[in-house]
Amino acid sequence: MADAGALTALALSALFDLCVPGVSQGQLEQKFPMALVVPLTDREKADYADAIKGDDQALRIQSDAGFILLSTKGGFCRIITAEGDVSAAAALFRTKLHAAGGVERPIASPAPDGQQVDGFIGLKDGYAVALVFTAEKAGDSGFFASAFGVHKD
Repeated sequence: MADAGALTALALSALFDLCVPGVSQGQLEQKFPMALVVPLTDREKADYADAIKGDDQALRIQSDAGFILLSTKGGFCRIITAEGDVSAAAALFRTKLHAAGGVERPIASPAPDGQQVDGFIGLKDGYAVALVFTAEKAGDSGFFASAFGVHKD
């Protein structure tokens, strides 16, 4: 791994600048450079078959810092990394959530060892983006983060 901090920053940039706008019903502008979103190789498709099973689309974010998987299904977009400091990633997730005008939501049943942050970005006309950051445990590397669009009727 070249740089865990760079990988984390890029992965969370993809979440907040690509995934969040992608599920926002066109209310937020996408700022992530699409040139960094590339197809999976045949080997990556085989290696990550379980992680992408049932997804509409699976791609990766081009990076020298490590592997970042991007997948989508319906109004759902997620980022998965196997590298990067979990505590630093959770802190950056919170920073980006607040910078986007979002709020952190309490977690009903947090995992005793894990790291989880739930957030919410309110939009217009009853729409919102819900976000989740999850990692197995605090000392681990890598994380899962997702964004999905919701509408309050």
